[in-house]
Amino acid sequence: MIKDSLGTSEHRLAILVSGGPDHTGGKLLAVPTIADGTGLAQAEATATALDDWGVSDNVVGLCYDTTSSNTGRLKGAVVKLEAMLEKKLLRLECRHHVLELVLGAVSTALFGPTSGPLYRDLQRFRDVDQPVADAALAVLRRHTAYLQPQTVVLSLASDAVGEGERQALAEALLSQPESADPEDAALCLERHTQLADLVTDASWQLFQLLKLDPRSWLRQPAYVVARGADKALPPVRGVEFSPLLTPAVRRA
Repeated sequence: MIKDSLGTSEHRLAILVSGGPDHTGGKLLAVPTIADGTGLAQAEATATALDDWGVSDNVVGLCYDTTSSNTGRLKGAVVKLEAMLEKKLLRLECRHHVLELVLGAVSTALFGPTSGPLYRDLQRFRDVDQPVADAALAVLRRHTAYLQPQTVVLSLASDAVGEGERQALAEALLSQPESADPEDAALCLERHTQLADLVTDASWQLFQLLKLDPRSWLRQPAYVVARGADKALPPVRGVEFSPLLTPAVRRA
């Protein structure tokens, strides 16, 4: 929501794309005015911009924040845009603000709702008990899309993942059949769950959408797996609602 030169408030949506050799840094397609902030309005504006630029067929994923207008199961912008494009997309939720939500939940559990600065509440933190743990975990459980089988394999290109864990991820993926229509499975996280435990046949979707065959480097030692993943997987930037393109896009 911004104000124009006359002081009138209006909804604006920034639509960016990234990916491919020409747009790794991201390209702004449009900043249209939309009727409201609903998922439908955002999806319609995004679909129009993609069609205007002729890149609808190249979109393979979406990066977006976790507001309900984006993530809603029935009316969210993601499901609406998937319906308009008539295909499933990789869902790459932005992680920038999740820890703030966790801290907010802990603060509320300890001190009750407050409009004051969070650090003042945390200064009064003296002990950690079960209600506090439950409050933090409840928020985390609502932000686990990045651990879904389709996206957990992005960890192959993460410097924060050790060689042993990358090797286990590669072996887990190679053990799964490549299915054109994998079944959706509920995410089950236990205390000792490892990244490799989250890999299913749906994990091949990332490579299918990007038209990549990773088998040649997945069968190599861990450092080769990391190097192959770094070269093959496109950068993902945390923007509000952004399509991710395949390397086929060349339009400037």
